[in-house]
Amino acid sequence: MPFTVVVFLYGLFTQQPALSSNPPPTVTPSTPTVQVEQKYTPSHTPIRESYQGSCDCPYDFAKNGSICGGRSAYLRPGGYEPICYLDD
Repeated sequence: MPFTVVVFLYGLFTQQPALSSNPPPTVTPSTPTVQVEQKYTPSHTPIRESYQGSCDCPYDFAKNGSICGGRSAYLRPGGYEPICYLDD
């Protein structure tokens, strides 16, 4: 036996307001004025070329070929303190 399913969606045929000829008002966000203190930042010009082996400076390479970065003696507290940059 055939049957018919009728689905009624509430509000499907409601009357919508006509579009006005005036565009909606534009809101421009205000940019807050923030003063940032200028801190002295060294130029970090390396004092020598990087080399592979020990991690004295952040720009050196470890034995496995990865860059030392934060594992370098320069960035670790205590112990050996190498001079890695011209501003040191």
